[in-house]
Amino acid sequence: MKRRRPFKIIARLFTALLLLVVTGLFVLNLPATQQWLTPKVESWLAQKLQTKVEVGGIRVKFPESLTIKGLRVDTPGGDTLLQLGHLHVTVDMWDLFRQRLTIQEVTLGQAVVKIRQQDQRFNFDFITEAFSTPDAAPSPAPADTSGAFRVILQPTRLNLNDVKVNWENQDDQQFITANLGKGTIRVQEADFTALLFSIDTFNLENSDITVRMPGEAADTVSNPTIFDLQIQSTELVSTRFLFADNNILLKTALNAGKLENLVVKSDQEGMVITNSRTSLENSTLIFRENNVVPTPGHFNPADLDWTALTTSVKHFSYQKDNLEMLVENLSGRDKSGVVIDALVGNIAYAPGSVDVQNIDFKGNNTKISGGISLQLEPSPAPPLKYFLANFNQAEGTLADLLRFLPPGSDPGFLEKMKEKKWTAKGKIEGSLQRLSTPGFTCTLGKNNHLRMVGSAANIDRPDRLQARLRFLSFHFDKNDFTPFLLGKNWPLPAFLQATGNVAGTAGNLTIDLTGSLGTVDSLAYAEPSADTAFFNLNGQVKGLGDVQTLDMDLVVNQMEVPGRVLQKVVPGDLVLPDNISLQGTFIGTLQQLSTEVEIAVR
Repeated sequence: MKRRRPFKIIARLFTALLLLVVTGLFVLNLPATQQWLTPKVESWLAQKLQTKVEVGGIRVKFPESLTIKGLRVDTPGGDTLLQLGHLHVTVDMWDLFRQRLTIQEVTLGQAVVKIRQQDQRFNFDFITEAFSTPDAAPSPAPADTSGAFRVILQPTRLNLNDVKVNWENQDDQQFITANLGKGTIRVQEADFTALLFSIDTFNLENSDITVRMPGEAADTVSNPTIFDLQIQSTELVSTRFLFADNNILLKTALNAGKLENLVVKSDQEGMVITNSRTSLENSTLIFRENNVVPTPGHFNPADLDWTALTTSVKHFSYQKDNLEMLVENLSGRDKSGVVIDALVGNIAYAPGSVDVQNIDFKGNNTKISGGISLQLEPSPAPPLKYFLANFNQAEGTLADLLRFLPPGSDPGFLEKMKEKKWTAKGKIEGSLQRLSTPGFTCTLGKNNHLRMVGSAANIDRPDRLQARLRFLSFHFDKNDFTPFLLGKNWPLPAFLQATGNVAGTAGNLTIDLTGSLGTVDSLAYAEPSADTAFFNLNGQVKGLGDVQTLDMDLVVNQMEVPGRVLQKVVPGDLVLPDNISLQGTFIGTLQQLSTEVEIAVR
């Protein structure tokens, strides 16, 4: 029996200690105790941090949570660092005895946080230094000298209500202002040393976030700010975001938006933004490159201002000013006047190029199914370097089409083209200097249409025109085409329709054509006339474009020409018969013409 007495003593002592702990915890949870504790904590923090500290109230619910109201902490210089209306933290307080602070949930309301970095030092460094430095002289330490508390974020939930955060990095010229109305963030991992953050959910309402990087410090290029942010699911309601550096500006106002698997990285190569799915409802988006000249009235991927934007994007990627999107549906209107009722397709933009493929587009008066690629030359060179159009079907007005092309030098030309309708089907690629097509059909205006295969070059310089074309069907209407003449009075027929082949240059053109034409005149406008000439001919034409240098070597298989068709372009003292029927050859110029023909005149 005597052997058991020590165990009874130990059991009684343990019971007494347990009762003491329970009593202490009970007393600690009493409002009166916590009211007494508040000024003690305020005084201790002020002495520990050597700065002004205000604590409105503290409530401890051991071992689960800590609530602080009316907390304010100033920097030693007298600036406000932190001001909290309400802070509730759910923690594992038993971990405090192991020098760990395990945070499970944080609720923050009516808060202001101001963070500043200058000369490689943060304005809150005095806090970390105060809690990592012992009050007394240190004793010999073991090999592990970690000393300070470790903050552990388990999957941690952060609830925000009316929180304002201001971040100033004077060293790298980075400034962030966040006014967060209401938010919920679930953090999976947060490494503040390596700036690595993994977030499961990120929801915001009625918030404004601004990121500005107006300039770069001298060492920024060699030592950029490196961070990695990954968010699995993001929901944004009535939230505005602005990002601006010395290259681009991105500004959004999201009525309702959802993003999945969002990744934002900053590394040696610059900023990278990707996500697997995005949806927006009735939102706005502004994107501008600072070195791009605005093109009012013309769609410019480097100068966008979208309103009423509703999208469903399966993939989004931005890196080095390159933008890629896989759009499931998009609608909205841009400041250039482009209205998109519906758009599906792959969109890629890089400085100097636009690539839109596998699209179904409907907007303004235009419908397009197919793909378009554009490459633009830097100013002051001619803007259009290369284009590729592959249309399953396309139709619209030139007013809409011209919005997607660089602005021309003649505003009058654009005005005249406004209401002209066009259709297209097939593939055509190249530039104004050289284009080709394996098969293309198009119409322009009321009566111009073309079905052709082949290639052409220098189509913007008729005197240097080169072509190898097969016209399956061709109809030219001068009055519809007049704006393209840019005021030049070339001798052209009122209309021309033909089938056949054309090859060579404007100086030496080989033709094999069958068709008809109307009255030839150098005036820009063709007067109404019933006169029509019919022809079937082959051979060569030189000096095309100037009646004074026109030289020919033609075989006329059939030609029926009313005199009035050519009367306006022949020498003034030459009067042509009412009708000429002929077969044979024509060699030479209109002034010195050698012929071997059979002519019937009436």
